[in-house]
Formats: sequence, structure tokens, C-alpha cells
Amino acid sequence: GKPRTSHFEHCDIASILRDGVAFCAPYSSRLGLHLEARASEAVFGAVDPIELRQVVINLVLNACQASQAGSSVTLVLTVDVAQSYPIAIGLTDAGCGMSREVLQRACEPFFSTKTDGVGLGLSICSDIIRRHKGDLTFDSREGRGTVATIHLPR
Repeated sequence: GKPRTSHFEHCDIASILRDGVAFCAPYSSRLGLHLEARASEAVFGAVDPIELRQVVINLVLNACQASQAGSSVTLVLTVDVAQSYPIAIGLTDAGCGMSREVLQRACEPFFSTKTDGVGLGLSICSDIIRRHKGDLTFDSREGRGTVATIHLPR
């Protein structure tokens, strides 16, 4: 089908983050994971709320699938006006992590390490964040977990 057109609005990103986490909470709970979002204040930015929620949900689900029961998946929203991308959403898990090779290909369309994966989730997330004039980065170590960070302009 035809790709969705982004509709940017002045939105509270903290609220979108909490909504995405609430949507994923039953799934993370079934897996025995502790899921939390930390945002000390309302953070407003020009975003497409539906698309940003989709990215948050996809990243949280990936983190949950990579994590062991009893561990945590944490999202932290920060603002640093000194940065070129002042809004940052960091998602940290203590899952299996990714090798350097997997990390380099993670956002490629149709690349997946999951046996039942299509390989479009991170590719779509990356495209959405680019349309927001932002950046999606990953820092990962095998056996130690991953930090996915969404960087957005204000």
C-alpha cells in the first residue's frame, strides 16, 4: 500500500512515551520483565504522535524479546538544549545484545535475527525518525544488552 503521510503536531513526547509503555506493559509482564518510563516533565516537540508511538512500541517489544525474565527495560526521556538534537529517548535493556555485524545491519530492510522475524521493524523505525529530522542509534554488547536512542530536534 501507499506509505502513510506524517502529520506533525506540537505534542507532549513524555505522554506519547508513557502511552507506548502502557500498551506494552501486559506483554512485558507476561515475560516477567520490569518495564518503566522515566520523564520528569512534559517535553514538547513537533512530532507525528502516531508514528512516534509506533517507534516506541517497536523498540520496547524488541527489547522485551531480547531480555530474560526478571530483568528491566527502561525508557528515559531527557532534554539537553546544548545538543543539536535536544530531545533524547533512551531505551535500555539487559538482553542478549547484538554483535558488531548485527548492529551494522540492524536497520536494513528484511534483515532479522529472529526465526519468525520479517526484518522490517527497525527499518521502519529508522525511516520514521529520519522523517522527524532525527536520528536512531544503537549501542550494544553481546551478552550485556542494548541501548537504543532516539534523538529528535525540538
